[in-house]
Amino acid sequence: MTNEHGIIKLSSKTLAHISEGLYRTPAGAIKELISNSFDSNATKVEITTNYPEFDIISCFDNGDGMKVNSFGQFVEGGIGDSNKRLEKIEPLKYNRPVIGRLGIGMMAIGEICKTVTIESHHEASKSAFKAEINFHDYIKKEMDHKEKIEAEYVDIGTYKIDENIEYDKEKKGFRIFSTDINPTLKRRFQKDVERKDFREIPLSFSKFMEIIYEKTRNEFKYKSINGLGEYWKLIWELSLLIPVKYLDDGPITRIGYEGIDRWEKIMDKYNKHPVFKEDISLLKEYIEKKKKELDSFNFRVFFNSMELKKPISLPTLKEDLENRTIPLEIRPFFINYDKEIYGERLKFRGYLFSQEHAVYPQELRGLHIKIKNVGIGFYDPYFLGYSKYQGPRFQWISGEIYVEEGIEDALTIGRDGFNEMHSHYIALKEYIHNRLKEYILSEISKGSSDRGKRRRMSKYQTQMGEFISSLNEEFETNYELKYVDGGDERVYFDEKNKIILINQKVQWPRGKEKTEKIQKLLIIFKMLKSYKENNLENKLYNLLNKVL
Repeated sequence: MTNEHGIIKLSSKTLAHISEGLYRTPAGAIKELISNSFDSNATKVEITTNYPEFDIISCFDNGDGMKVNSFGQFVEGGIGDSNKRLEKIEPLKYNRPVIGRLGIGMMAIGEICKTVTIESHHEASKSAFKAEINFHDYIKKEMDHKEKIEAEYVDIGTYKIDENIEYDKEKKGFRIFSTDINPTLKRRFQKDVERKDFREIPLSFSKFMEIIYEKTRNEFKYKSINGLGEYWKLIWELSLLIPVKYLDDGPITRIGYEGIDRWEKIMDKYNKHPVFKEDISLLKEYIEKKKKELDSFNFRVFFNSMELKKPISLPTLKEDLENRTIPLEIRPFFINYDKEIYGERLKFRGYLFSQEHAVYPQELRGLHIKIKNVGIGFYDPYFLGYSKYQGPRFQWISGEIYVEEGIEDALTIGRDGFNEMHSHYIALKEYIHNRLKEYILSEISKGSSDRGKRRRMSKYQTQMGEFISSLNEEFETNYELKYVDGGDERVYFDEKNKIILINQKVQWPRGKEKTEKIQKLLIIFKMLKSYKENNLENKLYNLLNKVL
């Protein structure tokens, strides 16, 4: 195959699937290159764009590399053709699942550039080759016109192979490089970093996330990742999609405000509800296993020198949720499904996490489905088309679903969505909707209602405390206020211990505000009865002025 050249053939049935374009975002295209590296047992992938010029794209990995006949398989019609696999797929190292699909990743780079150089150094065979690929503008020529395709394969470009290079163990792996960047895409990123308010990207991913959470918490225009610009968005989206490890404190932060253990606090709260407590305990165990699994893949991805990790750390407001008089509610829910649908197993697990405040950035709201640890599209804020309007409650929820078996046949060819008529997708959708309707949303509403009651009570107690302080100041005394469940009167005084007691067992008017005013007036009345001074009128005036 030395110096062989030819036409790149695409299966016509694949072309039919991708008539609307293969990838919706640059991150979606780069994800496929990374998936190929994962499947080749790479432990490190380095992606470079020559920031801030964005005039190149390169993806180097240290995986097994590709043999020249495998490359020939893809360009001669193997892209998208399940009958064209020539080699037996060996089990991957590190217990990884195979996540790529029939060479579709070979087309990914064509979304970003039209001319590509690849170089492979295949470790097992100690062989190497280079190839140049030139993609036609097939999206415009073949897809937009949507002409009827009669042939089995469609010409989408040309290739030229050079085997006159020696294997170099220092270059072990697969390399893709291009300077022929789509000019519109290149200018889009160049203009982004030229903005006056552009924020430089730190090399630390943890710092990257700190800035995102800081911005989305404090500045309105940054409530969405879009507010930070195209380059930040690219890194964010790519991090969501690829099978890398979580941040150390993700996806659900264990340690909260002043060192509290959130998991223990949540489980203590549900001590009297063993079913709920067990559900949370199972979720905690599942997340710990998932993090260990991702760590065990031994897979690291660097984008312009910054190592990427999954950008999920809930709750998104951290100490602001708990550092309040009435802490905001946080609640994780375990998702666990394993059934046969028409003889085919569907198994998925994950979580939905609710915080009593809008999740920021907005791109974390909703449900994100992953197959073999790879994100399928982005977060769906409508939870697979949930039919009933939920107001702000859907803004409080973020969740991930990891599909362990099934539904893969429902994937679109670009791996960013599903055939919504597929039985597995329908089953997943129905389960999520039923879980939301019958359990999760009602629990969120109940928690919010309880907190509302506690908040109103806290406000009432604060205002009553301020009133008693004013009372003590006017009458130069030091009464305390306490609430009791019994007694013959609504309000009475314990003169010996200097305590004003309010009887909670008697019937008070509906409405806290009205009750509060009546209680204050009764306290004033009782106080005036016990004092015989000439200036009571002024004291009464001052106190009524505070009450009314």
